[in-house]
Amino acid sequence: MYQNKILLLIVLISFGILFTSFLIQLLGNIPIGNNPVSDIAFALILSATGLFFFFLFRIKLITRISRSGIKYRLYPFHSSFREIEWSAIARAEVIKYKPIRDYGGWGYRNSFGKKGTAFSISGDYGIAIDLKSGKRVLLGTINPIDARAVLDHFDRGEDD
Repeated sequence: MYQNKILLLIVLISFGILFTSFLIQLLGNIPIGNNPVSDIAFALILSATGLFFFFLFRIKLITRISRSGIKYRLYPFHSSFREIEWSAIARAEVIKYKPIRDYGGWGYRNSFGKKGTAFSISGDYGIAIDLKSGKRVLLGTINPIDARAVLDHFDRGEDD
């Protein structure tokens, strides 16, 4: 189930309006707007928009916490997992944050200030990782309770 229901609703309504407008122009032979595009251009715009929305909802952030460190992959942008080893981490904790105020929204965000880099798909919880190098990485999570439990598990030095 997609977590950001408001975004899903906005996307579905937008695409529905575009698709309905296309059908009205194509089948009803009623031009849309004062300076309507051709049917072929309208079909191309509709197809490109559909592909964009399909791609948008295929994006997912996968996070794995293990003995070696914290691995993450922003699919389909990362072809494999990126790993932050425990030896490079000064501190890792689950936090509640404000995606728009703190990072300018969801997705891949590179804030050059103290906030650091964020990978977030939806929600307002994340694993804040302070690196020994002084950089900060935030990995969004929709399971803050599980993430906190796993981080606590490895913070105590337990193995599996």
